[in-house]
Amino acid sequence: MSVNKIKTLAQCHFGTSPTEMIIAEKWAVATFRVILFAMRYLGIDYGAKRVGVAYSDEAGEFAFALSVLQNDAKLIAELRKVISEKKIGMVVLGESKNFKGEENVIMKAIKEFKIVLQKETGLPVILEPEFMTSVEAERIQGKTAMHDASAAALILKSYLDKQKQS
Repeated sequence: MSVNKIKTLAQCHFGTSPTEMIIAEKWAVATFRVILFAMRYLGIDYGAKRVGVAYSDEAGEFAFALSVLQNDAKLIAELRKVISEKKIGMVVLGESKNFKGEENVIMKAIKEFKIVLQKETGLPVILEPEFMTSVEAERIQGKTAMHDASAAALILKSYLDKQKQS
């Protein structure tokens, strides 16, 4: 599959406005790299105050809790630094759902963050459905300073496991 074919598919997904075309092209190039090379993934558990961050090994087998960042004006810069240091090729962002499977209140902010993150990093950002991962992380390890990062690792591991099955 060529990068141009992937670009065409991306344009169908993202749209054809000038901004959407730029995002689609960056996404296509990053996706083409994914097909050719093993890479690391970044997992994110987005919250209004804190953002949990995790990363995978290059084989996409394991997810490791990395850090908890403050959701402030420095967030994108800090994520870009992690992306560069860990050689990340794709981002997996938690898609927050309620008990009925409907979007939580924070989903509007998550969707806006996804667009900014794609634009600022040039990486594809995939939404992975998640439900109470912070509660699950807390149940497993207790309430620690790293439980948001552990929730990000759970989100990322869910995505990685689904990729192995397909």
